[in-house]
Amino acid sequence: MKKIFTLLLTALFLLTIGLTGCANVPTTKALTANEVAAKVVSGYPNITTMTLDMTMDMILEVTGGQEPGKMTTNTEGVFLFDIAKKLIKADMSLAMDVPGQGKNTMDIVTYVKDEWMYIGVNGVGTGTQWGKQKLTTDIWKAQNQLAQQVAFLEKAVKVTITGSETINGADCYVLEVVPDTKAIQDWILSQQQETLSQMGNVDLSKVIKTMSVKEWINKKNFYPMKADISATMGFVPADVQAEAADFNTMTMTMTASATYKDYGETVVVDVPAEALSASEITQ
Repeated sequence: MKKIFTLLLTALFLLTIGLTGCANVPTTKALTANEVAAKVVSGYPNITTMTLDMTMDMILEVTGGQEPGKMTTNTEGVFLFDIAKKLIKADMSLAMDVPGQGKNTMDIVTYVKDEWMYIGVNGVGTGTQWGKQKLTTDIWKAQNQLAQQVAFLEKAVKVTITGSETINGADCYVLEVVPDTKAIQDWILSQQQETLSQMGNVDLSKVIKTMSVKEWINKKNFYPMKADISATMGFVPADVQAEAADFNTMTMTMTASATYKDYGETVVVDVPAEALSASEITQ
């Protein structure tokens, strides 16, 4: 099972995790949930820059086999986005508790600029190790978490307004979202693509057990202000190209929370020289 744990940690490094708020708009009638969702989708192209604060927890529990146990990770990060120019500056901290390895922490910094992504990982006693890779369409989609939240609304099976709450001073609609199956799979792949691809041809329709999405939407401009996402996946050996003796069951639970702010503020990304000169990461 060490291989599985290693693959999951690799994916977390490339993880780079999901969500909405303001004053009431005078209207003659209240908007429906679908109308709110439509306004979020139509307004997304107007968003150029923003800041994302996020936290994500993951629990991986394995039963049976030679190495049963539970691995936990906690990721916290601040992301500055210029969506129009494809610029990102992200600072993350990752705390891990891995069976047989104990507790470890590391800091991860990510830059996206000029069609390249640069990743620096600073573990205990290792210094910052840099790598870079070309910014492909798939990588950008995985990084652009705001677009993922908009996609949940655009392709939702059902959207319900459950109330109003204030987020960072903004009056918001609170939406419960039942996402389209394809949107769920796209989101999980964007966050765990490296892991799942190395596990084999995983059929997500079989392993996704639960998924919930809650979004807070600004009543004034219909920009996302906050989002909470949780997902549970359950695996048996055949799902991950493993042998029956390797384990009985494996359950992965992810919970993520994000707040969006500073829309329209200028984002400056200065990539350090050591990142620019780093070796290219090849697949």
